[in-house]
Amino acid sequence: PAARVRHATQTVQAAAKKAGRTVAVLPGSGEDAAALAKAGASAFILSSDQGFLKAAATQAHAAMSDAVAQTSKD
Repeated sequence: PAARVRHATQTVQAAAKKAGRTVAVLPGSGEDAAALAKAGASAFILSSDQGFLKAAATQAHAAMSDAVAQTSKD
């Protein structure tokens, strides 16, 4: 499946370049962003609203858990 996705992505990027259009992507990592930029992508979406909310909630949960765990050690 990964090879098919890469091929489809390359096809879309080539068509966009030919048409003078911007290619926007949602990379999964810095490595993905670099590879997609090399392939012609020029607009990068960092995350969705849901992704930002999930990351913030995960960070808040970890901070609360650490704080509670610390008080039980004292």
